[in-house]
Amino acid sequence: MTVWMRELLNNLDKHTDEKTKKSIMEACGEKCPFTHLTHDKLLEIKKKSPNEEVFLGKMCEQWHLRSENGQYFVVF
Repeated sequence: MTVWMRELLNNLDKHTDEKTKKSIMEACGEKCPFTHLTHDKLLEIKKKSPNEEVFLGKMCEQWHLRSENGQYFVVF
């Protein structure tokens, strides 16, 4: 799957202009299989978090965010 996605994105870059690429990526963004948190769910988590540290901890539990040595990164 990773190779296929890489090829898809490389060919999207090669065969479409910036406006078309942006339109496609925006239209598909929330439907991405790796993005299971909707905008509304993300805002709900933020509102229920008393501070940024708690919010980031919840994101580590519920999404692809990881914390290592005090730094946060996204893992797909």
